[in-house]
Amino acid sequence: MLSKIERGERHAKKEHIAVLSSILRTSYDDLLSLWLADKVYEVVKNEELALIAIEIADRELRTMINKK
Repeated sequence: MLSKIERGERHAKKEHIAVLSSILRTSYDDLLSLWLADKVYEVVKNEELALIAIEIADRELRTMINKK
């Protein structure tokens, strides 16, 4: 599975992140952040207004976090 993910033949699932972070001896949070970034990228990569949309999402997330 790992080699297929590395070659881009398969996408990791969120459930795999903990296992992969252990195998790779890397931070779970770092790997999860990269996984989430890849998901966002896949959704917006062909959109002309992608960066503007990401900036809006960033502001909304920051507002949500500040309310907690």
